[in-house]
Amino acid sequence: MAAGIRVHLPESAYLEVGARLATLTPMGEQKHIFVVGIDDFNRRTLEQVRGAREGRYVFHPLLTHDEVMVDHEIDFEALLDRARAKLDHSSVQPDAIIGYWDFPTSFLVPILARERGLRAPTVEAVARCEHKFYSRKVQHDLLGDHIPPFATVDPFAVTELPLDPPFWIKPVKSWSSQLGFKINNRDDFQSALAAIRNAIDRFACPFDQALAYAELPDDIRPITGRFCLAEGIIGGRQCTIEGYARSGEVVPYGIIDSLRHTNGSTFSRYQYPTHLDDDVRVRIHELTKKLMAGMGFDDGAFNVEYFYDEEEDQVWLLEINARISQSHAFMFSDVDGHPNHEEMVDVALGVAPPSREGRGRFACAAKLFYRTLRDDAVVSSIPSSEELRAIEEAVGGVAIEIPLREGMRLSDMADQDAYSYELARFHVGGDDEGHLLQKYQECVDRLSIGLDDAPPASLGPRSLAQLAARQSFPSIPPS
Repeated sequence: MAAGIRVHLPESAYLEVGARLATLTPMGEQKHIFVVGIDDFNRRTLEQVRGAREGRYVFHPLLTHDEVMVDHEIDFEALLDRARAKLDHSSVQPDAIIGYWDFPTSFLVPILARERGLRAPTVEAVARCEHKFYSRKVQHDLLGDHIPPFATVDPFAVTELPLDPPFWIKPVKSWSSQLGFKINNRDDFQSALAAIRNAIDRFACPFDQALAYAELPDDIRPITGRFCLAEGIIGGRQCTIEGYARSGEVVPYGIIDSLRHTNGSTFSRYQYPTHLDDDVRVRIHELTKKLMAGMGFDDGAFNVEYFYDEEEDQVWLLEINARISQSHAFMFSDVDGHPNHEEMVDVALGVAPPSREGRGRFACAAKLFYRTLRDDAVVSSIPSSEELRAIEEAVGGVAIEIPLREGMRLSDMADQDAYSYELARFHVGGDDEGHLLQKYQECVDRLSIGLDDAPPASLGPRSLAQLAARQSFPSIPPS
C-alpha cells in the first residue's frame, strides 16, 4: 500500500484481507516491525525473540512509551496522526505493527494495521474485549454461568443502586484499576459517583475517539466512555491465561497466578507456572478457546483474567485484554525459553509460533513488586544503573526495574492503585517458590531508595477520592 493512503474496511472485509495476506508473506527476507509504545526494557525483550536473534526482524519505534502512557489527558486522534506521519515518512514499509500496552495502544495497533492492510485483530473485536459493558454482554451470551450480575451506570444521571451491595463500579474503560470502587452501601455509592464524575473524562474522551473507528451494535453505541459498569463481587484464586489467535484457531499457552497482598487489592507478585490443579487448567483453556472465538478475535495475542473459587469449584471470568501482558515476559523466558513477545510478533507476521515445552533456565519464575503504603513522599535517591546491575549479578537470575526518578513525588506517579506505590519490580527465576521469595528478599535488602516526607502541595494525577479510599495496611511481604 502506498504511503499516506488509508482505507477503512468493514470487519468482514478486513477478515478476508487478513486471510489472503497469510498466504503472501515470504519469511526469507528481513521484516520491519513497528512498535507502538516502545521502551528500553521491552526493546531488550523483543531482541530475544527468535527472528530478532537470527537477524530477520528489525524493530522500529512508532510511538514512545512516554507518548502513549501519559499521566495527563490523552488525545487519541493526535496520537493516531503522529503515528501515521511516522509511518508515511519512514524509509521502510511496515511488515507488522505491534504493541503490548493497554489503551490507547490496544486500539492504536488495530486501527493503524487496518489502514495499511496488515494483520491484527479487528477494531470491532478489540472493542468487544475492552469496552467493559459490551464485553460483559457478549461474555454472558457465550459463558453465562461464569459471569457475575452486571448493569450499566450513567454516573451523571443515576439515583438508585444498580445492584444489591456489595458490588464493584468502574468506568467502561480505564486502566490500572483507576476509578474502580467497591460499594458496600449507598454512602459508598455516592462517594464513588462523585469521584468518577470528577475524573472520568480522562478515560472517556480518548476512548470515545477510538470507538468511532469501530462498527458497534445499536444498543452499544449509546454506552459511551462516560458510562460505568456495575458488577457483582467475584473472587477466589486469581490467574491470567496468555494466548493467541491465528487463522481462526485460538491457542492458549500458559497460566500465571496473580497473588495479592492481604488488603485484597494490591498485587504482590505474578508467578509461573500456576499452582492450579490440572482439571481447573483444562477448564480455563477450554473456556478461553470458546470465549475468544466467540469474540471474533483473530490475528493477535491476548490475555484473559479469571478467578477460581475453590469452595464452589467455580471459574469466574474477570476480563479480557486484547494484548499480551509485558509483565509476564521474563517469566515465560525463564521457564519456557522465550518471552510472550515472540507469539505477538510471529502472529502479526503470519508465522506459526513455536510450542512451549519448558526449555528455560528455571523451574518457576515471578514478577514481584516492592511497594510503599505511604500516602505520599518525595524520592530523594534511587540506585544507579551500575548499582542495579551489581545486585542482579550478585543474586543471579534477576532483572530489576525502578519506575522512579529523583525529586519526584510519589503522588505524581501515573496509574498506581489506590493503596500503594510501586518502588521497584523484580523479575526473578528460581528452583521453587521458596527460592523466588529468598531472591526477592536479597534484592530488597541490597536496594537503596530514599524517601523523604512530602511537603504540603496539591496532589498529582491520583484522585483525592482514591487517596481517601486508602486504608492503613501493615507492611506486607509478597505472599
